[in-house]
Amino acid sequence: MEFSEEDVLQFCAITSADPDVASNYLTVCDGSLDRAITFYMENGGADISGAMSTSSNTRTGTRRSRTPSDDGFNSLDQDEELARSLQEQDAKLSPIRAPIAPRHEMLLGDDYGGSSMFGGPTRRAAPSVFLPPDSSSLARDAFRDFAAEAATLGGDSSPKTSRLADLFKAPLDMMARGDFDHSQRVARSESKWLMVNIQEAGVFACQVLNRDLWSDAEVKEIVKENFIFLQFYSDSAEGKKYKAYYPLDKFPHISIIDPRTGERMRVWDKTMDPIDFLADVTEFLDVHSLTDSASKPSLPKKKKLVKNVSDMTEEEQLRAAMMASMGGDPSSAIEIPQEDEDEITPEPTKEPTPAPEEVSVFDSIQPVRHEEPSDTVNATRIAFRLNDGSRLVHKFSKDAKVRALFEYIKSEVEDARTQPFELVFIGKQLLDDVDKTLTEVGVENAQILVQM
Repeated sequence: MEFSEEDVLQFCAITSADPDVASNYLTVCDGSLDRAITFYMENGGADISGAMSTSSNTRTGTRRSRTPSDDGFNSLDQDEELARSLQEQDAKLSPIRAPIAPRHEMLLGDDYGGSSMFGGPTRRAAPSVFLPPDSSSLARDAFRDFAAEAATLGGDSSPKTSRLADLFKAPLDMMARGDFDHSQRVARSESKWLMVNIQEAGVFACQVLNRDLWSDAEVKEIVKENFIFLQFYSDSAEGKKYKAYYPLDKFPHISIIDPRTGERMRVWDKTMDPIDFLADVTEFLDVHSLTDSASKPSLPKKKKLVKNVSDMTEEEQLRAAMMASMGGDPSSAIEIPQEDEDEITPEPTKEPTPAPEEVSVFDSIQPVRHEEPSDTVNATRIAFRLNDGSRLVHKFSKDAKVRALFEYIKSEVEDARTQPFELVFIGKQLLDDVDKTLTEVGVENAQILVQM
Protein backbone atom coordinates (compact mmCIF):
# COMPACT_ATOMS: atom_id res chain seq x y z
CA MET A 1 0.00 0.00 0.00
CA GLU A 2 1.32 3.41 -0.96
CA PHE A 3 1.96 6.07 1.66
CA SER A 4 2.64 9.74 1.28
CA GLU A 5 5.76 11.64 2.18
CA GLU A 6 3.72 13.58 4.71
CA ASP A 7 3.18 10.31 6.62
CA VAL A 8 6.94 9.73 6.66
CA LEU A 9 7.60 13.23 7.99
CA GLN A 10 4.94 12.90 10.67
CA PHE A 11 6.33 9.50 11.68
CA CYS A 12 9.82 10.99 11.99
CA ALA A 13 8.52 14.00 13.96
CA ILE A 14 6.83 11.75 16.50
CA THR A 15 9.45 9.01 16.83
CA SER A 16 12.62 10.93 15.88
CA ALA A 17 13.45 8.06 13.52
CA ASP A 18 15.23 8.17 10.17
CA PRO A 19 13.11 8.45 7.00
CA ASP A 20 14.30 5.00 5.86
CA VAL A 21 13.19 3.42 9.11
CA ALA A 22 9.89 5.26 8.87
CA SER A 23 9.38 4.00 5.33
CA ASN A 24 10.07 0.42 6.38
CA TYR A 25 7.56 0.57 9.23
CA LEU A 26 4.91 2.22 7.09
CA THR A 27 5.47 -0.42 4.43
CA VAL A 28 5.07 -3.27 6.93
CA CYS A 29 1.90 -1.70 8.32
CA ASP A 30 0.37 -1.13 4.89
CA GLY A 31 0.68 2.65 5.12
CA SER A 32 -1.21 2.98 8.44
CA LEU A 33 0.56 5.74 10.40
CA ASP A 34 -0.97 4.79 13.79
CA ARG A 35 -0.10 1.11 13.44
CA ALA A 36 3.41 1.97 12.23
CA ILE A 37 4.11 4.23 15.23
CA THR A 38 2.70 1.61 17.62
CA PHE A 39 4.79 -1.12 16.04
CA TYR A 40 7.87 1.12 16.23
CA MET A 41 7.34 1.73 19.94
CA GLU A 42 6.75 -1.92 20.69
CA ASN A 43 9.99 -2.92 18.92
CA GLY A 44 12.01 -0.23 20.66
CA GLY A 45 12.87 1.54 17.42
CA ALA A 46 14.69 -1.45 15.93
CA ASP A 47 15.52 -1.54 12.26
CA ILE A 48 13.36 -4.05 10.42
CA SER A 49 15.00 -3.80 7.00
CA GLY A 50 16.05 -7.49 7.26
CA ALA A 51 12.52 -8.55 7.94
CA MET A 52 11.37 -6.42 5.05
CA SER A 53 13.72 -8.19 2.61
CA THR A 54 12.66 -11.62 3.87
CA SER A 55 9.03 -10.63 3.55
CA SER A 56 9.57 -9.30 0.04
CA ASN A 57 11.30 -12.49 -1.10
CA THR A 58 8.57 -14.60 0.40
CA ARG A 59 5.89 -12.53 -1.29
CA THR A 60 7.72 -12.65 -4.66
CA GLY A 61 8.16 -16.42 -4.56
CA THR A 62 4.58 -16.83 -3.51
CA ARG A 63 3.29 -14.65 -6.31
CA ARG A 64 5.26 -16.70 -8.83
CA SER A 65 3.91 -19.99 -7.52
CA ARG A 66 0.38 -18.74 -7.05
CA THR A 67 -2.23 -20.25 -9.29
CA PRO A 68 -5.93 -19.49 -9.50
CA SER A 69 -6.78 -22.88 -8.07
CA ASP A 70 -5.05 -22.41 -4.68
CA ASP A 71 -5.10 -18.62 -4.24
CA GLY A 72 -7.17 -18.73 -1.03
CA PHE A 73 -4.99 -21.25 0.75
CA ASN A 74 -1.69 -19.66 -0.28
CA SER A 75 -2.75 -16.21 0.99
CA LEU A 76 -3.33 -17.67 4.45
CA ASP A 77 0.03 -19.42 4.41
CA GLN A 78 1.77 -16.21 3.38
CA ASP A 79 0.21 -14.27 6.28
CA GLU A 80 1.26 -16.93 8.76
CA GLU A 81 4.82 -17.01 7.43
CA LEU A 82 5.02 -13.19 7.61
CA ALA A 83 3.77 -13.12 11.16
CA ARG A 84 6.18 -15.86 12.18
CA SER A 85 9.12 -14.08 10.64
CA LEU A 86 8.22 -10.83 12.35
CA GLN A 87 7.98 -12.59 15.71
CA GLU A 88 11.36 -14.25 15.20
CA GLN A 89 12.91 -10.93 14.25
CA ASP A 90 11.39 -9.21 17.26
CA ALA A 91 12.66 -11.96 19.58
CA LYS A 92 16.20 -11.58 18.20
CA LEU A 93 16.17 -7.79 18.59
CA SER A 94 14.76 -7.69 22.20
CA PRO A 95 15.62 -10.91 24.09
CA ILE A 96 14.99 -9.27 27.52
CA ARG A 97 11.39 -9.17 28.64
CA ALA A 98 9.81 -6.01 30.01
CA PRO A 99 10.01 -5.51 33.80
CA ILE A 100 7.03 -6.38 35.98
CA ALA A 101 5.05 -3.29 36.83
CA PRO A 102 5.22 -2.34 40.54
CA ARG A 103 2.12 -2.97 42.67
CA HIS A 104 1.40 -1.50 46.10
CA GLU A 105 -0.81 -3.37 48.58
CA MET A 106 -1.72 -3.09 52.27
CA LEU A 107 -1.93 -5.85 54.87
CA LEU A 108 -5.12 -5.68 56.95
CA GLY A 109 -5.55 -7.25 60.37
CA ASP A 110 -8.45 -9.27 61.72
CA ASP A 111 -10.05 -6.18 63.29
CA TYR A 112 -10.80 -4.64 59.91
CA GLY A 113 -14.38 -5.26 58.93
CA GLY A 114 -17.21 -3.93 56.85
CA SER A 115 -17.16 -3.10 53.13
CA SER A 116 -16.50 0.03 51.16
CA MET A 117 -18.40 1.42 48.20
CA PHE A 118 -16.17 -0.66 45.92
CA GLY A 119 -16.91 -3.92 47.73
CA GLY A 120 -13.61 -4.14 49.58
CA PRO A 121 -12.99 -3.96 53.30
CA THR A 122 -13.14 -0.57 54.99
CA ARG A 123 -10.44 0.56 57.35
CA ARG A 124 -11.45 1.50 60.87
CA ALA A 125 -10.38 4.77 62.42
CA ALA A 126 -6.92 4.85 63.91
CA PRO A 127 -6.84 4.09 67.63
CA SER A 128 -6.73 7.06 69.96
CA VAL A 129 -3.40 7.96 71.48
CA PHE A 130 -5.18 8.58 74.78
CA LEU A 131 -7.00 5.30 75.33
CA PRO A 132 -7.09 1.70 74.09
CA PRO A 133 -9.36 1.18 71.05
CA ASP A 134 -11.86 -1.09 72.79
CA SER A 135 -12.79 -0.97 76.46
CA SER A 136 -13.56 -4.67 76.43
CA SER A 137 -9.82 -5.34 76.10
CA LEU A 138 -8.84 -3.18 79.06
CA ALA A 139 -8.72 -6.13 81.41
CA ARG A 140 -6.54 -8.09 79.00
CA ASP A 141 -4.21 -5.16 78.29
CA ALA A 142 -3.85 -4.45 81.99
CA PHE A 143 -1.57 -7.49 82.35
CA ARG A 144 0.69 -6.59 79.43
CA ASP A 145 3.99 -4.78 79.76
CA PHE A 146 4.17 -2.75 76.57
CA ALA A 147 7.54 -1.23 77.43
CA ALA A 148 9.10 -4.67 77.80
CA GLU A 149 7.50 -5.82 74.55
CA ALA A 150 8.84 -2.78 72.70
CA ALA A 151 12.32 -3.36 74.08
CA THR A 152 12.17 -7.02 73.04
CA LEU A 153 11.17 -6.11 69.50
CA GLY A 154 14.03 -3.63 69.24
CA GLY A 155 11.80 -0.58 69.02
CA ASP A 156 10.21 1.90 71.35
CA SER A 157 7.47 4.47 71.15
CA SER A 158 8.34 8.12 70.90
CA PRO A 159 8.73 10.05 74.18
CA LYS A 160 5.87 12.37 73.27
CA THR A 161 3.48 9.50 72.62
CA SER A 162 4.53 7.79 75.84
CA ARG A 163 3.90 10.94 77.85
CA LEU A 164 0.45 11.36 76.34
CA ALA A 165 -0.42 7.73 76.96
CA ASP A 166 0.68 7.97 80.59
CA LEU A 167 -1.14 11.26 81.10
CA PHE A 168 -4.48 10.12 79.72
CA LYS A 169 -4.33 6.40 80.50
CA ALA A 170 -7.36 4.63 81.90
CA PRO A 171 -7.46 3.97 85.68
CA LEU A 172 -6.64 0.29 85.35
CA ASP A 173 -5.50 0.02 88.96
CA MET A 174 -9.01 0.55 90.31
CA MET A 175 -11.12 -0.95 87.50
CA ALA A 176 -12.94 -4.22 87.98
CA ARG A 177 -11.84 -7.17 85.84
CA GLY A 178 -15.15 -8.30 84.40
CA ASP A 179 -18.29 -7.32 82.55
CA PHE A 180 -21.26 -5.42 83.95
CA ASP A 181 -23.21 -8.45 85.16
CA HIS A 182 -20.24 -10.05 86.89
CA SER A 183 -19.25 -6.78 88.55
CA GLN A 184 -22.80 -6.28 89.77
CA ARG A 185 -22.72 -9.69 91.48
CA VAL A 186 -19.36 -8.89 93.05
CA ALA A 187 -20.61 -5.53 94.30
CA ARG A 188 -23.70 -7.19 95.79
CA SER A 189 -21.64 -9.81 97.59
CA GLU A 190 -19.17 -7.21 98.94
CA SER A 191 -21.88 -4.66 99.87
CA LYS A 192 -20.40 -2.01 97.60
CA TRP A 193 -21.99 0.37 95.14
CA LEU A 194 -21.41 -0.02 91.40
CA MET A 195 -19.86 3.04 89.71
CA VAL A 196 -19.86 3.09 85.89
CA ASN A 197 -18.02 5.55 83.64
CA ILE A 198 -19.06 5.56 79.96
CA GLN A 199 -16.58 7.32 77.67
CA GLU A 200 -16.70 8.53 74.07
CA ALA A 201 -13.35 8.40 72.27
CA GLY A 202 -14.07 11.58 70.32
CA VAL A 203 -14.97 13.70 73.37
CA PHE A 204 -11.91 15.26 74.97
CA ALA A 205 -13.76 15.85 78.26
CA CYS A 206 -13.75 12.06 78.75
CA GLN A 207 -9.97 12.02 78.48
CA VAL A 208 -9.80 14.89 80.99
CA LEU A 209 -11.52 12.65 83.54
CA ASN A 210 -8.68 10.14 83.25
CA ARG A 211 -6.10 12.87 83.55
CA ASP A 212 -7.56 14.95 86.41
CA LEU A 213 -10.20 12.95 88.30
CA TRP A 214 -9.40 9.24 88.22
CA SER A 215 -5.70 9.90 88.79
CA ASP A 216 -6.32 11.74 92.08
CA ALA A 217 -5.12 9.74 95.09
CA GLU A 218 -8.09 10.67 97.32
CA VAL A 219 -10.60 9.80 94.59
CA LYS A 220 -8.91 6.44 94.08
CA GLU A 221 -9.05 5.72 97.80
CA ILE A 222 -12.73 6.48 98.27
CA VAL A 223 -13.71 4.65 95.05
CA LYS A 224 -11.74 1.52 95.95
CA GLU A 225 -13.20 1.47 99.45
CA ASN A 226 -16.89 1.96 98.60
CA PHE A 227 -17.40 1.09 94.90
CA ILE A 228 -16.81 -1.48 92.20
CA PHE A 229 -15.59 0.73 89.34
CA LEU A 230 -16.16 0.06 85.63
CA GLN A 231 -15.15 2.08 82.57
CA PHE A 232 -16.50 1.27 79.09
CA TYR A 233 -16.51 2.87 75.68
CA SER A 234 -19.89 3.81 74.26
CA ASP A 235 -19.28 1.74 71.11
CA SER A 236 -18.07 -1.40 72.93
CA ALA A 237 -20.32 -4.38 73.62
CA GLU A 238 -20.63 -3.57 77.33
CA GLY A 239 -21.13 0.11 76.57
CA LYS A 240 -24.00 -0.65 74.20
CA LYS A 241 -25.54 -2.98 76.80
CA TYR A 242 -25.35 -0.25 79.42
CA LYS A 243 -26.97 2.31 77.09
CA ALA A 244 -29.77 -0.15 76.43
CA TYR A 245 -30.48 -0.39 80.18
CA TYR A 246 -29.76 3.22 81.13
CA PRO A 247 -30.24 5.77 78.30
CA LEU A 248 -27.75 8.63 78.22
CA ASP A 249 -27.30 11.71 76.05
CA LYS A 250 -24.14 13.49 77.18
CA PHE A 251 -20.52 12.55 77.75
CA PRO A 252 -18.68 12.03 79.99
CA HIS A 253 -21.16 9.90 81.91
CA ILE A 254 -20.67 8.68 85.49
CA SER A 255 -23.37 6.87 87.43
CA ILE A 256 -23.84 4.98 90.69
CA ILE A 257 -25.89 1.77 90.42
CA ASP A 258 -27.55 -0.08 93.28
CA PRO A 259 -26.22 -3.65 92.83
CA ARG A 260 -29.26 -5.14 94.58
CA THR A 261 -32.02 -3.61 92.42
CA GLY A 262 -30.09 -2.26 89.43
CA GLU A 263 -31.50 1.21 90.05
CA ARG A 264 -29.42 4.17 88.87
CA MET A 265 -29.03 6.25 92.02
CA ARG A 266 -26.85 9.17 90.90
CA VAL A 267 -25.65 10.57 87.56
CA TRP A 268 -22.93 13.03 86.57
CA ASP A 269 -22.65 14.19 82.96
CA LYS A 270 -19.99 16.89 83.23
CA THR A 271 -16.35 17.25 84.09
CA MET A 272 -15.58 17.84 87.78
CA ASP A 273 -12.54 18.55 89.86
CA PRO A 274 -11.63 16.05 92.59
CA ILE A 275 -12.90 18.28 95.42
CA ASP A 276 -16.42 18.63 93.99
CA PHE A 277 -16.57 14.95 93.13
CA LEU A 278 -15.46 13.92 96.61
CA ALA A 279 -18.06 16.20 98.14
CA ASP A 280 -20.86 14.70 96.04
CA VAL A 281 -19.75 11.13 96.68
CA THR A 282 -19.37 11.76 100.41
CA GLU A 283 -22.84 13.25 100.56
CA PHE A 284 -24.24 10.26 98.67
CA LEU A 285 -22.59 7.79 101.04
CA ASP A 286 -23.96 9.71 104.04
CA VAL A 287 -27.52 9.61 102.72
CA HIS A 288 -27.60 6.10 101.24
CA SER A 289 -26.48 2.80 102.66
CA LEU A 290 -26.37 -0.79 101.43
CA THR A 291 -26.72 -2.16 104.96
CA ASP A 292 -30.43 -1.53 105.37
CA SER A 293 -30.78 -4.71 107.37
CA ALA A 294 -28.88 -3.18 110.31
CA SER A 295 -31.02 -3.77 113.35
CA LYS A 296 -32.34 -0.80 115.23
CA PRO A 297 -31.95 -0.72 119.03
CA SER A 298 -34.68 -2.83 120.52
CA LEU A 299 -37.11 -1.29 122.97
CA PRO A 300 -36.88 -2.45 126.57
CA LYS A 301 -39.36 -5.10 127.53
CA LYS A 302 -42.21 -4.06 129.72
CA LYS A 303 -41.87 -5.10 133.29
CA LYS A 304 -44.58 -7.12 134.91
CA LEU A 305 -45.65 -6.03 138.34
CA VAL A 306 -47.02 -8.58 140.78
CA LYS A 307 -49.17 -7.64 143.76
CA ASN A 308 -48.68 -9.12 147.15
CA VAL A 309 -51.41 -11.50 148.39
CA SER A 310 -52.45 -9.02 151.06
CA ASP A 311 -53.04 -6.35 148.41
CA MET A 312 -55.19 -8.62 146.16
CA THR A 313 -58.92 -8.43 145.84
CA GLU A 314 -61.07 -11.48 146.46
CA GLU A 315 -61.36 -12.13 142.76
CA GLU A 316 -57.58 -11.91 142.28
CA GLN A 317 -56.95 -14.21 145.28
CA LEU A 318 -59.43 -16.76 143.84
CA ARG A 319 -57.71 -16.65 140.44
CA ALA A 320 -54.30 -17.09 142.03
CA ALA A 321 -55.52 -20.09 144.04
CA MET A 322 -56.91 -21.72 140.90
CA MET A 323 -53.59 -21.25 139.05
CA ALA A 324 -51.68 -22.73 142.01
CA SER A 325 -53.96 -25.78 142.12
CA MET A 326 -53.36 -26.36 138.39
CA GLY A 327 -49.59 -26.29 138.88
CA GLY A 328 -49.12 -22.89 137.27
CA ASP A 329 -47.50 -19.73 138.46
CA PRO A 330 -49.90 -17.83 140.70
CA SER A 331 -48.20 -14.57 139.92
CA SER A 332 -49.08 -14.84 136.22
CA ALA A 333 -52.74 -14.58 137.06
CA ILE A 334 -52.33 -11.12 138.51
CA GLU A 335 -49.71 -9.56 136.26
CA ILE A 336 -50.13 -5.84 135.83
CA PRO A 337 -49.18 -4.36 132.42
CA GLN A 338 -46.59 -1.63 132.17
CA GLU A 339 -49.13 0.96 131.05
CA ASP A 340 -50.95 0.51 134.33
CA GLU A 341 -47.83 1.29 136.26
CA ASP A 342 -48.73 4.96 136.31
CA GLU A 343 -51.96 4.15 138.13
CA ILE A 344 -50.02 2.86 141.13
CA THR A 345 -49.22 5.69 143.41
CA PRO A 346 -45.56 5.51 144.33
CA GLU A 347 -44.47 6.08 147.86
CA PRO A 348 -43.44 9.64 148.49
CA THR A 349 -39.70 10.15 148.28
CA LYS A 350 -37.52 13.04 149.01
CA GLU A 351 -36.75 15.18 146.00
CA PRO A 352 -33.02 15.02 145.19
CA THR A 353 -31.04 18.17 145.06
CA PRO A 354 -30.87 19.29 141.41
CA ALA A 355 -27.39 18.75 139.98
CA PRO A 356 -25.78 21.53 138.00
CA GLU A 357 -26.49 21.31 134.27
CA GLU A 358 -23.66 19.76 132.26
CA VAL A 359 -22.44 21.62 129.20
CA SER A 360 -22.40 19.45 126.07
CA VAL A 361 -19.24 18.92 124.08
CA PHE A 362 -20.63 20.93 121.17
CA ASP A 363 -21.60 23.90 123.37
CA SER A 364 -18.17 23.90 124.96
CA ILE A 365 -16.59 24.65 121.57
CA GLN A 366 -16.14 28.37 121.00
CA PRO A 367 -15.56 30.14 117.67
CA VAL A 368 -11.83 30.60 117.16
CA ARG A 369 -10.05 31.88 114.08
CA HIS A 370 -7.13 29.66 113.08
CA GLU A 371 -4.26 30.97 111.01
CA GLU A 372 -2.81 28.69 108.37
CA PRO A 373 0.49 27.12 109.47
CA SER A 374 3.70 28.31 107.86
CA ASP A 375 5.15 24.80 107.87
CA THR A 376 3.73 23.40 104.63
CA VAL A 377 5.30 19.98 105.19
CA ASN A 378 3.32 19.41 108.39
CA ALA A 379 0.15 21.04 107.04
CA THR A 380 -2.94 19.47 105.43
CA ARG A 381 -5.71 21.00 103.40
CA ILE A 382 -9.30 20.51 104.56
CA ALA A 383 -12.28 21.39 102.33
CA PHE A 384 -15.69 21.98 103.94
CA ARG A 385 -18.89 21.55 101.92
CA LEU A 386 -21.81 23.62 103.30
CA ASN A 387 -25.55 23.00 102.92
CA ASP A 388 -25.93 25.69 100.26
CA GLY A 389 -23.26 24.02 98.09
CA SER A 390 -20.53 26.55 98.84
CA ARG A 391 -17.08 25.48 99.99
CA LEU A 392 -14.49 26.61 102.47
CA VAL A 393 -10.87 25.52 102.17
CA HIS A 394 -8.35 26.00 104.98
CA LYS A 395 -4.99 24.53 105.97
CA PHE A 396 -4.48 23.05 109.42
CA SER A 397 -1.53 21.47 111.14
CA LYS A 398 -1.59 17.69 111.07
CA ASP A 399 -1.17 17.69 114.85
CA ALA A 400 -4.22 19.93 115.35
CA LYS A 401 -7.24 18.54 117.21
CA VAL A 402 -10.54 17.83 115.53
CA ARG A 403 -11.96 20.49 117.84
CA ALA A 404 -10.12 23.06 115.70
CA LEU A 405 -12.36 22.16 112.74
CA PHE A 406 -15.50 22.96 114.75
CA GLU A 407 -13.94 26.18 116.03
CA TYR A 408 -13.11 27.23 112.48
CA ILE A 409 -16.63 26.58 111.18
CA LYS A 410 -18.19 28.49 114.10
CA SER A 411 -15.93 31.44 113.38
CA GLU A 412 -16.46 31.48 109.60
CA VAL A 413 -20.14 30.45 109.21
CA GLU A 414 -22.64 32.75 110.90
CA ASP A 415 -25.46 30.17 111.10
CA ALA A 416 -23.12 27.74 112.85
CA ARG A 417 -22.94 30.06 115.88
CA THR A 418 -26.68 29.90 116.59
CA GLN A 419 -27.64 26.35 115.58
CA PRO A 420 -26.01 22.97 116.07
CA PHE A 421 -24.20 21.29 113.22
CA GLU A 422 -22.22 18.14 112.57
CA LEU A 423 -19.03 17.49 110.62
CA VAL A 424 -19.27 14.23 108.63
CA PHE A 425 -16.38 12.47 106.92
CA ILE A 426 -17.32 9.39 104.86
CA GLY A 427 -20.35 8.67 107.04
CA LYS A 428 -18.48 9.22 110.31
CA GLN A 429 -19.45 12.00 112.73
CA LEU A 430 -16.36 13.80 114.00
CA LEU A 431 -17.95 15.21 117.17
CA ASP A 432 -17.06 12.00 119.01
CA ASP A 433 -13.36 12.49 118.20
CA VAL A 434 -12.88 16.18 119.03
CA ASP A 435 -9.89 15.44 121.25
CA LYS A 436 -8.04 13.38 118.62
CA THR A 437 -5.60 14.79 116.08
CA LEU A 438 -6.35 15.02 112.39
CA THR A 439 -3.76 12.35 111.66
CA GLU A 440 -5.32 9.93 114.15
CA VAL A 441 -8.79 10.39 112.65
CA GLY A 442 -7.43 10.17 109.08
CA VAL A 443 -8.85 13.40 107.67
CA GLU A 444 -5.68 14.65 106.02
CA ASN A 445 -6.42 16.36 102.68
CA ALA A 446 -10.05 15.41 103.10
CA GLN A 447 -13.47 16.69 102.08
CA ILE A 448 -15.81 17.18 105.09
CA LEU A 449 -19.55 17.73 104.89
CA VAL A 450 -21.10 20.35 107.20
CA GLN A 451 -24.63 19.28 108.17
CA MET A 452 -26.76 21.90 109.91
